Amino acid sequence: LEALCELESLCCRIATQRMSAMQRRQLELLHEQSEAVGELRDAQAYLELNHRFHQLICQGTQNETLMAAVENLRDRLAPFRAAQSGVERRFETSHREHQKIVEAILAGQPEEAYLAMRSHTTRLTLNVMELIEAQRADGAAKRN
Repeated sequence: LEALCELESLCCRIATQRMSAMQRRQLELLHEQSEAVGELRDAQAYLELNHRFHQLICQGTQNETLMAAVENLRDRLAPFRAAQSGVERRFETSHREHQKIVEAILAGQPEEAYLAMRSHTTRLTLNVMELIEAQRADGAAKRN
């Protein structure tokens, strides 16, 4: 989780410098679509748009090795990330965080983009780690 957090933040920094104009526009459109989906409270559509948002930023690096590393980690961590509950409660928070990321990318501010993504992915990482710890505690309590 920590590695994915750091790699996605790095992708954001690099993508800020390398994304094409078309990719930047796609990022804006995805962000706008996610706002509409959030208002509808459609968790499945939100998760799909969220995946595409992060994927587009990784693609914006124009770095196949980095994209593959992130995709590999995402695949390995998918069960842990999917176990998070309350996706609907995170719509507004994630949307605000994505807004900061989009603004930094569009403004050509790589460090701000890095920090915005780092803040976003760190919060999600902490949520997943808390969930794992709670599951461990439940398992230990049931064994005792």
